[in-house]
Parts: sequence; C-alpha cells; structure tokens
Amino acid sequence: MLVRAAEVLRIPLEQLLLDGPPKPPPATTPPAEALAVIDVLYRDDSEDKDPPPLADLRRRLTYCCEAFQACHYGALGRELPMLVVGSRRSAARAGAEAGEAHALLSRVLQLTASFLHKYGPATAVQAAVAADRALTSAERSGDPVAIGAASRRVAKPLISQQQPLAAVEFATGAARCLSTELEAGGPLGLSTLGMLYLSAAIASASMGRSVVAMRQAGEHVDRAAEVADRQGADLD
Repeated sequence: MLVRAAEVLRIPLEQLLLDGPPKPPPATTPPAEALAVIDVLYRDDSEDKDPPPLADLRRRLTYCCEAFQACHYGALGRELPMLVVGSRRSAARAGAEAGEAHALLSRVLQLTASFLHKYGPATAVQAAVAADRALTSAERSGDPVAIGAASRRVAKPLISQQQPLAAVEFATGAARCLSTELEAGGPLGLSTLGMLYLSAAIASASMGRSVVAMRQAGEHVDRAAEVADRQGADLD
C-alpha cells in the first residue's frame, strides 16, 4: 500500500517511512516579496476605473503561473498585486462574461494562496484568506472545475492549521458534490476530481502513522488511481 501511495503521490517511499530533519523555527514576519500581495488582499480597489480586458488578464496570469513554477517569487511579488486588482475589478463589473471573469479571479486567488503558502506560518492566515476567496469566486462562476480546484486550496491550509480531519471531510465532501459534473468534464474534470482525493489522502496521512490513518489514506489514493485510470481511458 505504501509503495502504491508513493507512486501515485510521486514522492520517494522513504518520505512516507522516515521522519524528516528538525524544522527551523517558524518565521513570524512575511518576506518582502509577499508584503505587497498581502496588502492588496485587504485593499479597497472599488474606485471607478475600467478593468483590463480578460485576454490581457489571462496573459498576465499565464506569466505568473510560469514564474511560480520556476520559483521566481520576486517576480510574483511584483506582478500578483496588479493581477489581483485587475481580475477583481473585472469580476465586479463583468456583464455577459461574469462567469468567465469570476473563474479567472478564482484562478488568480488560488495562485495567490499557493504563493503565500510557500512562506509557512508567517503567511498562513493570508494564504487561507486567499483560498477562501478563491472558492467564493469559483462558486460564483458556476464552473465545477474551478470549484474543485479552489476546494483543494481550502483543504491545504486546514492541514497546516493542524486540522487534518476537517481537510479530509472538506476534500471528500467536495468530491462527492462535484463528482457527476467532473466525471462528465473530460480529462480536466477527472484530473480535478483525482486531485481532490489526493488532497484527502495527504490530509489523512498527516494524522499520524496509525493503522487507521494509513488505511484511510490508502483508500483515498485508490480512488484517485481509479479516476486516473478513467482519465487515461478517455485520452485513448
């Protein structure tokens, strides 16, 4: 079971079996590159300005996603605040494109949550705020893939807040509610559903190495593997 879990999670088996090195004392002050991002989360940007076109916001989001994957956090600290403001204005004033604009805002806030989560306890509260707002925007969009992706971001802060059981219940609850729509959504929908089950598996594993916790983690990994098999069948 542990070998299968390591394969699905794409981590070394030793990481599931051995304790890691002692963690350094948690930082209490957010780093400089995160301060502007944190500030914009609580800023009132409702002044009468036209939002950027959705196409421009998508291009900037693509750039920021690539910067995140490349660990260029300084660039993210410069670009994300403007992107958050622009996408927030777009969602607030969109007409016929309201669903699309809210889905885009959700993706921006999900990226913001992931960025802030990288700095641990120093930005844990702000990461949770961004994740919660991402879920709200996703629900307004009505897009099940956006809702599922945002639900994963909400589950992650629960684990860091030492609430793994709540994270498991949240992730599995989202999977149950969205399963029909995600299963009908092709590879992207199935991928989102599988990641919800993997989030539940990670949360279960963080409860400790008891037989019950590991069995529950294995069950969630099995569900994720079943979804992955279906996704592969859809791609064939």
